[in-house]
Amino acid sequence: MSYLVMARKWRPKNFEEMVGQEHIAKTLRNAIESKRIAHAYLFTGTRGVGKTTSARILAKALNCKNGPTPTPCEKCENCVAVNQGGSMDVLEIDGASNNGVDSIRDLREQVKYAPMQGTYKIYIIDEVHMLSKAAFNALLKTLEEPPPHVVFIFATTEVGKVPHTILSRVQRFDFRRISEASIRERLEFTCGKEGVAPQVEALEAIARKADGSMRDALSLFDRVVAFTGKELTLDATRKVLGIPEDRLYGDLLKNLMSHDTAGCFSTLEEVYHQGLEVSEFLAGFGEYLRDALFSRQQGITPAMLGMGEARFRDLRTLALDLQDGDLLRFAKITSELLSGLKTAPHPRLWIELGLARMAALDRVVTLSQLLGQEAPTPHTVHAQPTSVAVPAPEIKKKSPEPVLTPVKSDEADGLETDHLQRQTPREEASGIKIDELTSRWPELVESYAEQKPLTSGTLRQSRLVIRDEDENLTVEVVFSAPAHCELFLADKDGKRDLKNFLTGKLESDVRFALAFSADEKKSESPEFFPESETLDDIIRREPIVKTLLDLFDGRVVHGPR
Repeated sequence: MSYLVMARKWRPKNFEEMVGQEHIAKTLRNAIESKRIAHAYLFTGTRGVGKTTSARILAKALNCKNGPTPTPCEKCENCVAVNQGGSMDVLEIDGASNNGVDSIRDLREQVKYAPMQGTYKIYIIDEVHMLSKAAFNALLKTLEEPPPHVVFIFATTEVGKVPHTILSRVQRFDFRRISEASIRERLEFTCGKEGVAPQVEALEAIARKADGSMRDALSLFDRVVAFTGKELTLDATRKVLGIPEDRLYGDLLKNLMSHDTAGCFSTLEEVYHQGLEVSEFLAGFGEYLRDALFSRQQGITPAMLGMGEARFRDLRTLALDLQDGDLLRFAKITSELLSGLKTAPHPRLWIELGLARMAALDRVVTLSQLLGQEAPTPHTVHAQPTSVAVPAPEIKKKSPEPVLTPVKSDEADGLETDHLQRQTPREEASGIKIDELTSRWPELVESYAEQKPLTSGTLRQSRLVIRDEDENLTVEVVFSAPAHCELFLADKDGKRDLKNFLTGKLESDVRFALAFSADEKKSESPEFFPESETLDDIIRREPIVKTLLDLFDGRVVHGPR
């Protein structure tokens, strides 16, 4: 007797043996028991999930000598004939090779004849989406009103290509991808029947590689057993199936975390040296990042991720040193590398540049950390295409030199005043006199930045002018560019907060008005403030704004004022 591959040998023979499709098995059993047998069925789903197998089981259940019955006897001549593929009343048709209208016309002629042995004449058309438009049209009438002894069962992996006129005439059953846990349990059952001693990690690797397909899982299992014999090990499974070790993924992630570009290249070199498919490695690294991301979350168990306790602990320990944003950025770039790999003129160079890009990324911080710490300076931000880094909180920022621009003698356009009531000096008041505000303005701006990091950046490009006219004291903030003034005034609370801050810094209570204007003269540093610079340009140049835009993939919009 010739060897029968395991995908055929251990194919389910009844509804009870179906794996991962319990909802479909129960529906079909109940339909048979209640005599609610439809004239046409459509089984759809990805490869290897049991569509054709279920069609054969249904055909066997309908034509069993004891039936129709949900539990075929497996002994009568009809059941045996279906199992062997030689039944005269169960016809399997390949839609890919019999897709013309002539084939369907022949089928229409055949359905007129009664079954020879069983109760029904059953037509199983696999890959039905391959039929031509004319073939589908020729089938419509027969499919809508077939003879009472005929049952059609269609199977397809691309239900979107089946015309709606066909879908409306059939009962549709959607087959799900089989979970890794279900595949692993079925492989354990197969190991017991075949006398194979497996490692649990090896079965998990095969189940993960199968990607929801039981047929693929059994085929992979067959390959590994042919190599290892009666002992199934993880190392042998990785070697036969070309699955990279988790150690390579862990080393690569550690190198990215430590900004070790050379280490990343060394890991990639080892992948090539082992003869692994680099696309498989990138896809596996993406899954590794996904597992690392979810292992950080509360309430996640190893069973939810389909992995063992040891691997889960290692991932969790490694991922706790990262933020979710770090892992998400790595995963995004990895996905971009994988999608562009097929069209890249130099695949290895493409991957190396992507790894260098990831290694150059600084660690992200949460929004709460960002708002609670000092805003980053342009010198600590790496100019990356997808992300802007935030420096460590302990790095102190140098006070920038104030921009000194001559003041016009007349009152600036757009002057706004806001008279406030007397304020009680704050506890941190440094005893600054009113006439010292101008000279100490840069110092005050840096102190204000600690309280208002999001709106204080524009104040660094301003100077202070104190006007005393007719005993009315006015403190005027003159910005170097109109766009800076506009940006600051966009914060409805900015004027009030700045007024309260300055009042708290004065030596004694002083009643004054706070005004804002822009210097009409051009900046003496056109390379830093070009004439063509817009408000959006200034917003995006601000480090804190750049960071937030990159963290949240945001954009600048102008709301009501």
